[in-house]
Amino acid sequence: MTLTANKSITDTDATVDVTAKNVVLTSTTGSIGAVDAPVQLSVATVTASAPGALYFTNDKAISLTSITGGEVG
Repeated sequence: MTLTANKSITDTDATVDVTAKNVVLTSTTGSIGAVDAPVQLSVATVTASAPGALYFTNDKAISLTSITGGEVG
């Protein structure tokens, strides 16, 4: 699954947002998640890129393919 946003990718609840085998998350001008509101994943591998912060959780073991951001948490 691939998600590309021109702004930030945000989350406002505590439920899993993405369930997939692999996910690619890209924010071209913002952040992915926030320190107090991470994006919740249920995936085996993740690739994430944003010029801002990256905050996500996963409910199982995860393989990080590539993580690029201004701040990773």
